[in-house]
Amino acid sequence: MRIPAGKRLRSAALGAAVFALLAAAPALGAFPGSDPDESVRQNTPNDPGFDPCEPDNPGGSTCSNVFSQEIERFGFSPTGAQNTARYNNCPAGPILCTDAHTKRLEEQNQAAGRSPSGQVSGVSADRAWKRSIGVPDVEVAILDTGIRWNNRGLRKKIAINEDELPRPRDGATDCAADDCNGDGAFDVDDYADDPRVGPTDGNAEADAFLDASDLIAAFSNGTDEGSNG
Repeated sequence: MRIPAGKRLRSAALGAAVFALLAAAPALGAFPGSDPDESVRQNTPNDPGFDPCEPDNPGGSTCSNVFSQEIERFGFSPTGAQNTARYNNCPAGPILCTDAHTKRLEEQNQAAGRSPSGQVSGVSADRAWKRSIGVPDVEVAILDTGIRWNNRGLRKKIAINEDELPRPRDGATDCAADDCNGDGAFDVDDYADDPRVGPTDGNAEADAFLDASDLIAAFSNGTDEGSNG
């Protein structure tokens, strides 16, 4: 169909306007966001198990039991408990609150769209993540329930001590450096082609892949070769 010149111009102008609107639209935020002082309910963790019962969960609420989510990490009062578990020392809200700690938590609730005096259920990990989600050169010791060796996401994040381990091998030949695969990090993958260790040497739950428990099983000799106690 032939379009008159005036129609084509208007269509082109409309198309340009639509393009301009699309180009001007801000990009959707993503965890953890770029503003460390924003509400913890903005740019929330991208873990589907974190807050599935909350009405402002990006995917919508899929449950009603507050204990079906990771409330121990929350920096706000869960919607299902905000009117039953409350701060009795500052019931009027943060403006009149004289207790500094409770005042800060009530301000977090207020920014999150929750009842200010509802008790924050967790350690405010989501608030800490606004500052940093971690850096690879910080090592954390596991002191309570052990390591989930079968968690693929943790496999390369478990620190291994080069002073306690032999130089990795590529087949029968020692590698030129501990970073055998040259990826800039010394981790379990540097032993991927080492015939002295295999994925079934360590924890049975992680037999599908090579992990640090395999290195422990293959190379532990009861000697503190790193002299670090």
